[in-house]
Amino acid sequence: IPPHKSPSPSIPPHYPPLTPINMKTITYNRPVEVTGEYDVLVAGAGPAGICAAVAAAREGSRVALIERYGVVGGNLTTGYVGPVLGMVGK
Repeated sequence: IPPHKSPSPSIPPHYPPLTPINMKTITYNRPVEVTGEYDVLVAGAGPAGICAAVAAAREGSRVALIERYGVVGGNLTTGYVGPVLGMVGK
């Protein structure tokens, strides 16, 4: 597909570039330590986040997977969503 054509009529063929005009600026009140440099940062270690991190790592990207609750699995883990797991819980 040529770069100027959209692969689907519902997807716009051109997105505006990110510039300081349309980017959000975040100001920190304290210094933030940089502990590493990554190509991809995945926020959320639920099923989708884990899959995204694994897929990016398999493509050779340096990946950081962060999770605010300290356990992987998202609501499947913290909410003990047994029916999603099917026969695993029996």
